[in-house]
Amino acid sequence: MRHTLACTLALLFAAPASQAYELYNHNGTTLNADLEALFGVFHSDESFNQAGNRQPGSTAWQEGYVKYGLSGSQALADSGALYGAVNLLSSATWGDGDAAGLTLGDERRTAIEDLYLGWRSANLFPALGEDGVDISGGRQVVTLGDGFLIQGDPVNLGKVDLGANFDRGGAYYLAARKAFDRTAVLRLGGKQGWRGDLMWLKSDNHYQADTSLAVANLEHVADAGTVGLSWIRGLDVDQRYAQIMGLEHRDGMDTASLRGRGNLGVKDLELAAEYVSQDKTGGRENAWYLEGNWTFSELPWSPTATYRYSRFSEGFDPLFYGLSRGYGTWFQGEV
Repeated sequence: MRHTLACTLALLFAAPASQAYELYNHNGTTLNADLEALFGVFHSDESFNQAGNRQPGSTAWQEGYVKYGLSGSQALADSGALYGAVNLLSSATWGDGDAAGLTLGDERRTAIEDLYLGWRSANLFPALGEDGVDISGGRQVVTLGDGFLIQGDPVNLGKVDLGANFDRGGAYYLAARKAFDRTAVLRLGGKQGWRGDLMWLKSDNHYQADTSLAVANLEHVADAGTVGLSWIRGLDVDQRYAQIMGLEHRDGMDTASLRGRGNLGVKDLELAAEYVSQDKTGGRENAWYLEGNWTFSELPWSPTATYRYSRFSEGFDPLFYGLSRGYGTWFQGEV
């Protein structure tokens, strides 16, 4: 399902108000209280009857969420460190619901958002760099590259009737819930040079047909930029939701990506590009983008000029793409 929306919005916070308050830190044990909150006020001069529940005219609504809980780590002498988090998230939509009718304005939900445990190797494996082995599992946000294919699991529908229950608590535009339901992640390599990831991701988002994926990623990180090669294999979908959303092809689908991002050693320059080839039942699809940014660092407020060109073939599946650079930017295929 694709939507073309034109709306004006005013965010009372340009970015989530996030804070971690240190509760305890002693002898390698840390415990933090985490808080993240965001509220938005939205207005659209037009309504878009995507789900058959909107009348012509303007729409006004509000969205908000608060994420709160605990995170921490425990050093294990000369054996690295354990880390983890448990966070709840409360989300809501008020007013008319969004302009497309994907939320109705009376959504309220509180549920676990983050619940994961991991282990980092510290300096156990010098050849791999500091924390060169990082193993984690549970409910957490996972990003691949620049988020062109995987940026968490961010689609948050409300009580819209699409033939099944797709309600995820609303806050559709703020993308309140982003964590995959179940994950197993192995990261190898430090902050420079060659590094890689092996991941298993399972969504509980009915909009995504509860898709599960296997991911392999290889990157080279240098001061001038990062080059990455990724492969994603669709392992399974829930057929009930897949038939409604047209996602049956994900079971067995292969997606390969080549990407790069960096400044090539030029202070105010940033370049990015990615090409994706997707092997679907019935044919091969592709998508790509080119982007350039220049920051005028000598001017007041250091403004940045950005140009991006994106192209998607008609049947391309964007998977779990999302906003990876924060509010004030935009994500691929937004309009």
